[in-house]
Order: sequence, then C-alpha cells, then structure tokens
Amino acid sequence: MMTSLVAGCHAISVWPIVYDPKGNLTNSTEMIKIENVVQYYRASSFALAYKGYNNTFALNTTTDAGYDQSSPLPEVILYSDFYKCIDRVLADGIPIVDRPKLKTKTGMIVGIVIGSLAFISLIWFCFGCKDSRYN
Repeated sequence: MMTSLVAGCHAISVWPIVYDPKGNLTNSTEMIKIENVVQYYRASSFALAYKGYNNTFALNTTTDAGYDQSSPLPEVILYSDFYKCIDRVLADGIPIVDRPKLKTKTGMIVGIVIGSLAFISLIWFCFGCKDSRYN
C-alpha cells in the first residue's frame, strides 16, 4: 500500500503511527485520535487520519446525531489533488477480505451418510410393517 501511495501520489514514506484509543502511548502528541479520522475504508477496518483535522462529531455519543453535524473537511484538503489521489489509491488498493471457505470434514460426510441410511431404513421399516398387517 505504501509503495502505491509513494509512486502514485508522491507521498513521503514514513512508518505508520499506532492507534491507541486508551491513550497508553508515552508520547501523546504523536497519537492519532478518533476525531482526526478523515475517511474510513472497508467497513471501518482501515482509516485515513490527519492530525490537523478535528471532527468533534466523532466524540458525540448520542444516537440521534446526524452525519450532517460532522465537522467538514477544510476545502483546501477536500478539493486537493493529493487528497483525491490518496483516497483513490486506498479505496482501490485495500483488499476486501472474505471469510475462509468452510472445509468439508470427514466427520460431516460420515454423519450425513449414516443419517441418510437411518432415515431410509426407518421409512422402509414403516412401510414394510404396514404392508405385513394387511396380508
């Protein structure tokens, strides 16, 4: 991802900053806060943050608050080619991860076979008993 940002958007390559929502980092000035998030990607599993952005809406805990109450991005950022490039690269480059496919296990197959045979035997027995009563 970083290679795409550097090559495509001419971003400066730096180490990512760890997000610590509890504030346990020793240098709190380096910490990214929830109100610094500019955009979420892939069901909020990845976020783009800018320390110069302060969205106080993110700290609102009431459920009746609307998205329109969010602090807007400054126009100089929102309409910049750099922001558009980063947004496009992240939206296109972050993979969508599907859950692992369910593997069929031997025990499942044996259970299906035994259950099917038991069901067929039960039906055969019931119809066999019914026919013997009328003879």
